[in-house]
Amino acid sequence: MRWMSSLGGPLLVLPERAIGSWSGSFGPEGEDTVEEDDTDYWRLCSSLTGDVWVWPTEDVEGLAFDEGRSPMTFFPEVGVFVQARSSLVVTDAVVRSVVAGGLDWRDVGRWRCVGACLMFDASAYGPRLSGEDVLEIAVEPAEYVVSTAAWFASSPQRFPDLLLTRLSRQHSI
Repeated sequence: MRWMSSLGGPLLVLPERAIGSWSGSFGPEGEDTVEEDDTDYWRLCSSLTGDVWVWPTEDVEGLAFDEGRSPMTFFPEVGVFVQARSSLVVTDAVVRSVVAGGLDWRDVGRWRCVGACLMFDASAYGPRLSGEDVLEIAVEPAEYVVSTAAWFASSPQRFPDLLLTRLSRQHSI
């Protein structure tokens, strides 16, 4: 199982067809001489609304995850993104057990997904992304309710071991 991390800023999930138009922290042609507040990355970071939020780009929507330093992956069998915030070993069995354990899920929005997506460091220049820079996210074209939950391995504990983001399919598009 592959996990993604960023250099410290948000991780972004975008439909593959939108990757080529994402400039990250660069200018439209990949130049690094652009004013910071004129970049896609700056606009994304300036719109932070929580741990995860729906991000509109041109004609599609993506998902942005606020804190990308902690490794994150997607478990398609249960439709859940998992961000490991501790040294806990996270396996498919652990995620299934956590998800089945009656977490307190909080709805954070609706995401209209147009098909296969890629997760990557939001500061990256989209047209240059390849291989190890991205994580394929297998999702069907649909509208999803996006919900988040935190899981603590032991109690009392100040910070969660896992942050989870669930995609609940509403209808196909």
